[in-house]
Amino acid sequence: MELHEKRNNPNHKKAAVNSIQENDYVMTVEEVASYIELSISFVYKNLDKIPHKRVGGNIRFFRPTIDAWLLQCSTVTPIMDVDRDEIARKKADAIMAA
Repeated sequence: MELHEKRNNPNHKKAAVNSIQENDYVMTVEEVASYIELSISFVYKNLDKIPHKRVGGNIRFFRPTIDAWLLQCSTVTPIMDVDRDEIARKKADAIMAA
């Protein structure tokens, strides 16, 4: 489609929006909650931490940004931390038993 055809075609923008929606790039609060497998209230309570945009009073999320946020937030507990916690628990149990 040539440039002047795009400008005069009212369905051009609609097609662009539909292609974004078909790829699930833009998500609602409900879709994000389902995607990250947490409650809708969790998403609302953590809007200060979850990257989002407000569009006409609606909250929207960009799926690649949510994926990056999830990777940034994920942590793996090193085995040493688990061992340290277990040692501390045993010491606390020994003190309580005495």
